[in-house]
Amino acid sequence: MATKDQVSSALKNIAQNLNNATDAFHDTLMDCSGCSLEDAIKVAKFYSKKKMIAKTGFASFSVKHGAYLDKDFILETLESLN
Repeated sequence: MATKDQVSSALKNIAQNLNNATDAFHDTLMDCSGCSLEDAIKVAKFYSKKKMIAKTGFASFSVKHGAYLDKDFILETLESLN
């Protein structure tokens, strides 16, 4: 059976992997559209809320359609959110 420290360490690793995946998705949105980090976070939250992205494993996200990474689509999404 796992010790308390082992469980704690495992949970910290999972949380770090999720943070890394989230940061990488924000970076992808910024690279695809040229938007700021603040805007990428807004788009990512919208995509998540509308189930337009899926978490794949512990370390990545994927969009359900490639068009969601299109520059114009991202910028139109931002415009609709403002």
